Amino acid sequence: MVARNMESFHILVIFVLILTITTAAVGLFVHTPHPVTNATNSYGQGMVAYGYGIYAHDDAFKAPIFRGTDLTMLVLVIPTTIMVLVNDMKKTSNSRRLFLTSLMGVFLYYAISMSFGVIANAMLLVYIALVSASFFALILGIPSVGDGTWKDTVTATMDRKGTRIFLVLSSIALVVAWLPDIVAALISRGPLATLGVYTTEITYVLDMAIIAPACLMCLNGLSNRKHYVVMVLSLLFTLCVTIGIMVPIQSVFQYLDGIVFPLPVMLTKVLSFCVLAFFAAFFEVRLLKAAEKRISM
Repeated sequence: MVARNMESFHILVIFVLILTITTAAVGLFVHTPHPVTNATNSYGQGMVAYGYGIYAHDDAFKAPIFRGTDLTMLVLVIPTTIMVLVNDMKKTSNSRRLFLTSLMGVFLYYAISMSFGVIANAMLLVYIALVSASFFALILGIPSVGDGTWKDTVTATMDRKGTRIFLVLSSIALVVAWLPDIVAALISRGPLATLGVYTTEITYVLDMAIIAPACLMCLNGLSNRKHYVVMVLSLLFTLCVTIGIMVPIQSVFQYLDGIVFPLPVMLTKVLSFCVLAFFAAFFEVRLLKAAEKRISM
């Protein structure tokens, strides 16, 4: 039964890779001009359409962000996942399975962001399939990591002052990064400054409603040596590293399209994510080393 679940998990991971390669490659490399019409939202704000590629009808401010995300998936997340998958299929271990499952969390974050954050386009069905595949890959991957005394070792290793400080700062950083935009909109009784023709900011929802509380939840899990904290920590660290690399790449794409941010914005919203990513990588390596143990099949 366990071996069958492992096979199903690996098949889903491969399916996730194929779908993501498709969406990211189309988003990044298909850049032909399209005739588009600038739109106005229900607040009376005008939106300048991007006019190129699969994101032609998206806001000119948002489309470079999507393309930067696609590049990050293609050059970082996908190659890393392929490498871990191949090694896990050859010889499985707690650390490989844990890391591979955590990567599925990154793919799910990407899939949800594209499905809910991009104006409907020709890739919509692929986005939907990717949400499904990455979600169920994550569901299958979590129990496949297994249980046992090794998780006690991991929680003991990670229950340190540095980890706790990182979790608190990460949750605060995610709120501080996005909350001012929301508060400013509420005070002015208008839309979010960069809302365009979208209904909401899906990144705000994911970061403030799920990731930030998950960081705080891990504090309690570490104190009580709960086994679930091993999986959640790995997910958070892996996602934080990915976002920390992704945000500067997105900013470069925006700069190339003529969107330049003031220095204070760059420092708060770019540099802060980079610093958090550096420490997240350190903690993830420590966690995976502590988790290294042969899984009994």
